[in-house]
Amino acid sequence: MKSNLGIAQELARFKSLLAETDDGCKNLDCENFGVSLRARKRYQKFGTTASGDPRYRCKACGKTFSVGSASRRHRKSEKNRLIFMLAVNKTPIRRMCEVADLQAKYVYQKLDFLHGQCVRFLAGRERKLLTSVHPKRLHLSVDRQDHFANWLDRGIKKNIVFQAIGTADNITGYVFASHMNYDPALTHEIVEKDARDCGDLHLSVPFRQHARLWLGQDYLKAMYRSAIRYKKAIVDDTLLAKVMETYEKTGNRPDVEDLEAVTGYMQLPEHGVQVRADYTMYGHFFYLAHLLRNVGRIRFYMDQESGIRAACLSAFMKRVKKRTCDAFYVSINKDMTNDEREQCVKASRKCFKQFKDRFPGLPDREVVKMMVKQNMKSLKQIGQYKDLWLEHPYPSKDEPEKMVSFQTDLGDYDEDLKADMYMRASLAGIDRFFMQARRRSSYLERGIHTSSRSGGVWHGYAPYDPRMIGKSLDILRFYYNYVQVGKNKETPAMRLGLADGPVKVEDILY
Repeated sequence: MKSNLGIAQELARFKSLLAETDDGCKNLDCENFGVSLRARKRYQKFGTTASGDPRYRCKACGKTFSVGSASRRHRKSEKNRLIFMLAVNKTPIRRMCEVADLQAKYVYQKLDFLHGQCVRFLAGRERKLLTSVHPKRLHLSVDRQDHFANWLDRGIKKNIVFQAIGTADNITGYVFASHMNYDPALTHEIVEKDARDCGDLHLSVPFRQHARLWLGQDYLKAMYRSAIRYKKAIVDDTLLAKVMETYEKTGNRPDVEDLEAVTGYMQLPEHGVQVRADYTMYGHFFYLAHLLRNVGRIRFYMDQESGIRAACLSAFMKRVKKRTCDAFYVSINKDMTNDEREQCVKASRKCFKQFKDRFPGLPDREVVKMMVKQNMKSLKQIGQYKDLWLEHPYPSKDEPEKMVSFQTDLGDYDEDLKADMYMRASLAGIDRFFMQARRRSSYLERGIHTSSRSGGVWHGYAPYDPRMIGKSLDILRFYYNYVQVGKNKETPAMRLGLADGPVKVEDILY
């Protein structure tokens, strides 16, 4: 059970980044605060500044303000581009200070500025999906990635663990969203006090005012529950065994949608408030339902996680019924060595060649489809939900061993269409972005396991301020979608139709 209020709050947090922003009255106590200059009757022109920027006066409070270049108040604005390129090329803050010859506080100020510019640019382009750009079909991959912030108190050496859920198109590579279960706008102390005052602590989570947020006592209880219930049920390393183990672990949870394994080596952040990951997932999918409402057909390829499935089907239930949306589980054996991957691909290509020899005139794609159809006759029923899984007959080195489960099969599709959807099953779109995140941001790299503490992980370049994780993901999403070109000299945004060419970094700086 989930709180509709909690989901709505999380959705509002994500949609606020998509909203149009414009300069207006800066007086917090004024009735025109936040009202755009487009409401012309509320403002009047009031000359220009010494640098030529237009000045306006608010008719409600009488205060004046100016609008102009985003970097007009920046010291050494010529270094903005350098800081941006360093940020997306895995340069730690201290190295940025050395290379740019800036103090740390100015580097952080520039990173804040760059983040704001990236978010505004992304919102401006992605609003076109609501108005003028309507893709006919999207094949979306969905997965999660853990990120860490370092502890502030050396006496409490516990990791602060966050989860980011992302969705990308497998064809164009465009990343539509990457949302982190962390709300920097709230204060933990205020939330805890408000929860006590309104009686939240005496209610079940779905009935609370702050249902989406982690409270201290709930985090401790989850820590104890995880310690009691965790056990490795299956020791087999095959993909089939891993799929079965995932179902068994899910069945052992008090709530099958609760995917956060809180351990004794974890703690809540001191600044901001950590959101329950399941509510972030629901908000993420309802945000996608809003953003992609004009897309003709959507197919989701999701990591095998019951919480992701529940969130997806809740947000897209009407479209599933209309048969304009389908959802698949995809499970991939990511623990194989390079040699094992090569052997797996070699075996599949040998099987493909034998199939093709039987049908010499058939295109390769049609041969693979025939192999899929053959495997569709021997689906494996796994788990307490009796899901049917197909072994993908033509894996790649990146996804060397793969199984797929059609979660919205209502029995009304013909064999050809189902085979085509099974063929396309992949997590490559979002996994590619997550891999870039690890490689391009020092804040997002994997932690280094140490032998000094059992279970302890020291993250050498991880931030102390969790806000920097979300900012890094936003900056990278802009760079990945609009600046970085692929082998065909196109960006994901160009392939999707949101850009005519690669965007220059200077276009968002000045």
